Amino acid sequence: MIDIAAVAPVQEVIGVFCVLQKKTDPDIVPHKTVRRMQDVEEYIRKIDFYLPEMKRLLYDGVEIDYYPRRSLYAFNTPCGLCDYAGLCVYGSLEGYAIGYDATERKYAKPYVSPTEIIRYETCPRQWAYFKTGIKSAYRGATSECGTCQHKGIFSYIIEGKDPVEVFREEWHKLENEKYVKYGQKESFKGLLNIGEKLMKKFPEKWESWGMEVVSAEQKASVDFDNFILKGKPDLKGRKNGRTIIWDWKFTGVNYSDIWTLLCDQMTGYAALHLLQPAEVA
Repeated sequence: MIDIAAVAPVQEVIGVFCVLQKKTDPDIVPHKTVRRMQDVEEYIRKIDFYLPEMKRLLYDGVEIDYYPRRSLYAFNTPCGLCDYAGLCVYGSLEGYAIGYDATERKYAKPYVSPTEIIRYETCPRQWAYFKTGIKSAYRGATSECGTCQHKGIFSYIIEGKDPVEVFREEWHKLENEKYVKYGQKESFKGLLNIGEKLMKKFPEKWESWGMEVVSAEQKASVDFDNFILKGKPDLKGRKNGRTIIWDWKFTGVNYSDIWTLLCDQMTGYAALHLLQPAEVA
C-alpha cells in the first residue's frame, strides 16, 4: 500500500460538480466541495473492502448470478431497472447485449475506477455484467445529449469555438439513431432546445469563474499493491494557485450539499490527483 502521507504533501483538493440543468429554463450551477486526505484514505479502505468480492469474478470463475441484485445500501427499495434487467430476470436481453468477453477483463491487478465503484454499490450484479463485457446496445438520450454538451464545452474552453454550434452539430448526428432511447417526456427537439440554451450561457459563466485550464479529460492512474486506481476527470483548472477538479453533470436532479459532500466520484478523482506523483501505472 502506498504511504499516503509520504507521497502527498498537498492534503486537500477542491472539486466542482457543475450541473447543467435539464429544465425548460435551464441554468449552469457549480457545486463546490473539498476532499481531504482523510477522505482519500477512507476511499482506499473502501476499495480494499470490496476488492475480494470483485476478484471472485475476475479470477475465481464465479457465475454472474453470484452477485446480489440492487444496491448494497438499499436492498428494500425497488430495482432501478437498468439495461441488464431483462438478462437479470429472464436470462436474455433480447438483442440488447452486444458482446461478452471475459478474457480482456482479467489482469495481474484489477483496474478500478471511481465510476466503477459507484456501479458496484448501485448493483453488484450490474457491475458484474459490465465488467465481463456485456453492454447495452442502447444509450439514454439524456446521457447522449450530455456527451454532446461536453463536446461543446471543451471545444470552447480548449479551441475557442462556439459551443452552441458544436453541440448542435453533434446532437443532429444522433437525430435518427435507433440506439438512442428517449424517456416518456423527452424528445429530440426538446433536448436540442435545452442544450442550446445551456451552451449559450456557458461562455459567460466560464469566463466569470476566471479559471486557467490545466488539462481536459486526461487519464490518470495510481498503482497500489493489490489494485490499480484509474480515472479521467472532465477537467482540471487552476485558480489562485490551487488546482480545481471539474465534473459536468447534465441532469434534472437538484443536487444537495449533502450529495456533493458525500459523492465518492470526486473522492476518487481527488485520490488520483493527490497520489499520482507516486508509482504510476
